[in-house]
Amino acid sequence: MRYVLFVVLIVSFTHSWGQELVSLPIEFKEIAYSHVSHLASFGTRNATSKGETETIRYIQDYFASLDLSTNIDTFEFQGYVAKDIQVLIDNRPIHFKTVFFNPYKDPDGLSGAVYLFNRTSGYKSIAPDSISNHIVIARERADVYGLYKYKPKAIVILGDADMALLDQKAQSCVIKPNGKVNTYKSYNIYSSLNHQEKEVLIGAHWDSFNGPGADDNASGVSVVLELARYFKQEKDNLPFNIKFVFFGAEELGLLGSQAYSQKHISDTSSVIYYFNVDCVGDTGSILADVNGGVTYKGQPAIYPVQLAATDLVNVKRPWHLSTELAYPEESNMPPWLQTIITQALESSDHKYSKLNGIGSDHRSFALNGFVAAHLGMDGKNVQHCPEDTMGQVNKNSLELAGRIVATVVMKTAERQKNTDL
Repeated sequence: MRYVLFVVLIVSFTHSWGQELVSLPIEFKEIAYSHVSHLASFGTRNATSKGETETIRYIQDYFASLDLSTNIDTFEFQGYVAKDIQVLIDNRPIHFKTVFFNPYKDPDGLSGAVYLFNRTSGYKSIAPDSISNHIVIARERADVYGLYKYKPKAIVILGDADMALLDQKAQSCVIKPNGKVNTYKSYNIYSSLNHQEKEVLIGAHWDSFNGPGADDNASGVSVVLELARYFKQEKDNLPFNIKFVFFGAEELGLLGSQAYSQKHISDTSSVIYYFNVDCVGDTGSILADVNGGVTYKGQPAIYPVQLAATDLVNVKRPWHLSTELAYPEESNMPPWLQTIITQALESSDHKYSKLNGIGSDHRSFALNGFVAAHLGMDGKNVQHCPEDTMGQVNKNSLELAGRIVATVVMKTAERQKNTDL
């Protein structure tokens, strides 16, 4: 999961709604866990990497074992590759882990006043003006992604040792990049149970960022793979098709899901909804976006920091804050679906949080007029770092995520049999 922005949190504890979650095969969690292990063993699965190639082959081979065919869409994107980057703090070179900046806006580098960010979570005490147009210096594993909305010039990540040595009164930072823009390819894979007119989409991104991505998002891929096996056995009970979709380049700005939802935008009338599964391996609260990132009808539907290419025509890049974009009204989630998802959450016997503003692939669908929902799990927040390993993934969490998604789909099937969706 790449971006978490403008979150509205409503915490609830479960109580009985008189509804049980769907029971999955006893081996579901074990096989799902083995999927995570295989995918994480490929290393960082970023776009264009060997890990991406191995992941694509793994997904295709698994669907072949289910006697289900796969389709693959290729999409191109442009990205900046730095041969080297020099960072100076108070005119002294410093060793860094990662630099986030917009090379399309500042190809020759940039400079600015320093803001030191040395925490793992929480933004309430931050004055937006203290970050806006500053260069943020943060320690490794700091929770920096929520800082994007304050529009810093750049974010520089230091190792803990280098952060400890840094003068806490540092005043200025200069970033000197040496690189160029290249064109790359990545892929989306999808497979369908049947060819009925109406369909539900269930999907996950396979790429990872700065680590093996066991939780983010091998966990989501593994759950969707096993749901494919489950629903293949249930397809005669479904009055619609289920399409399983896997995206590349999510970590670069939701690029795969943008490409897929734009290419298949003519399908909006036949798609009942898209259900996104991202980071479901940890043991914290269930995180559910039941509005698809879209506000209720009659209210403004704005995503203030949608990634878009506005500075350089036809270039999609990994980090950029753009102007506000409105969601189409068609993407507002209908009340009946909100109710079904909420009832499934209530029946989970697990603490959950309803969120509005999770930045994952369901946003791409919502922006293109699809109804979209999201499911994740809170936890240790080790995404986007080398520590996102198998130790962060719990088998029971994988099963719980699968049961929630399966319950929502089966309840949707019951409703369609009795009503006209």
